[in-house]
Amino acid sequence: MICNCNQSTKYFIKKLGFQRELVPFDRGFRGQRPPTIKAMKKEQTEMIKHIVMFKLKDTEGKTEYENALEAKERFNDVIENVEVLKKGELVINSKDAPQDNYTISLICDFDSIDDLNAYQVHPNHVAFAKFLGTVKTDRACIDYEY
Repeated sequence: MICNCNQSTKYFIKKLGFQRELVPFDRGFRGQRPPTIKAMKKEQTEMIKHIVMFKLKDTEGKTEYENALEAKERFNDVIENVEVLKKGELVINSKDAPQDNYTISLICDFDSIDDLNAYQVHPNHVAFAKFLGTVKTDRACIDYEY
């Protein structure tokens, strides 16, 4: 959509998710069609999805499930204190699911790979990872752009 705010300035309205932002209309588009919303979305950077699955074990009087509940509680501290983590969730496998399934899955969203790398060294994440190191038997991880 093009609007004439005055004779010398044109603005191109760009839709970004639910936000709308006014962007100066480049005179280089004169006589050409402006880029489509689809083309502009391709220019946006991709987010990073970080998924980690852990198989937990019984330890020092705690069952695998109790360790999973403690991991979930500790991960809430990570969510509250790590700013680069846009979204984080720890889910626990159903008690009725097969025993060879992973016990917990950690699902996180980051704006960039740099944010993921900053999360990896954040003190709250390091403390959480140290705890998981004492109760895990196996780990699988994938990081991908979406």
